[in-house]
Amino acid sequence: MPTWQIGIIILVFVLAVGLGVLIALRRGRIEREYQAWTAIADARMNAALSLCQYNGSLQGSAVENVWGHHIALLSYALDAAQAPTLKLLEKNLNRNAQPEMVITDSYQRDPKVLHVDVALLVNDNTRKYLEDLARIKEHNS
Repeated sequence: MPTWQIGIIILVFVLAVGLGVLIALRRGRIEREYQAWTAIADARMNAALSLCQYNGSLQGSAVENVWGHHIALLSYALDAAQAPTLKLLEKNLNRNAQPEMVITDSYQRDPKVLHVDVALLVNDNTRKYLEDLARIKEHNS
């Protein structure tokens, strides 16, 4: 095998390893961002629920890869029997706090559980996601 072919093979190998490292670093950064967003949203959600006289503590789960973008969207499952109104919950979510949190969806599959999705407005992709939701809602009205 000629020397130039060996050189090309080594170059391709080095580039593949470098690309793999970059992808792993990016995934790690994204995972840390989701963890930070979840911690902020959990603290705010639990504080808001406490103000609404809700008993218990919740942990949200990140709704990752919404529409293929990096969006700060979390989902919570509340006890429907003691859940506050969405209007009161959203008011208390944003009491003297930044970044803003917006309730994007709520639904019940089970009469005992109210699912609430919230967006934490920490980046442009999340804001654009909310704009898209508003356009969809307007179009379907």
